[in-house]
Amino acid sequence: MVVIRLELQLADDSLTGRASDGTGTSREFAGWMGLVAAIDALVRGNSPATAPDSSRAGDEGAAS
Repeated sequence: MVVIRLELQLADDSLTGRASDGTGTSREFAGWMGLVAAIDALVRGNSPATAPDSSRAGDEGAAS
């Protein structure tokens, strides 16, 4: 199980904030898509089979 804490600021229809997982890892974000990306990064970071940026590292290697 992953528990994620959200600190949200909504001003003038602009969302910003921070998502943290309680282990000291946190991600700051801006916008709704940024929120989704921050949550995704925290969930992937807590998965034993997947490193936080492993899909990106694989994509970069294929393009080179």
